[in-house]
Amino acid sequence: MPRLRQTTEKPKNFKATTKKLITTYLAKYKIALLVVFVFAIGSTIFTIIGPKILRKCNNRNL
Repeated sequence: MPRLRQTTEKPKNFKATTKKLITTYLAKYKIALLVVFVFAIGSTIFTIIGPKILRKCNNRNL
């Protein structure tokens, strides 16, 4: 029995398609998406800086 695969079509103009997606379909979620990106960036920064701060605190107490 052959497998049926659905082929996907690539957009002819990726930039225009992405812009349309953001401006029309995701327009009502702009604030929520902005908040998500800000928290993702903050989380990454704290993940990188956190161990360095804890290392300094532990070295002072020893």
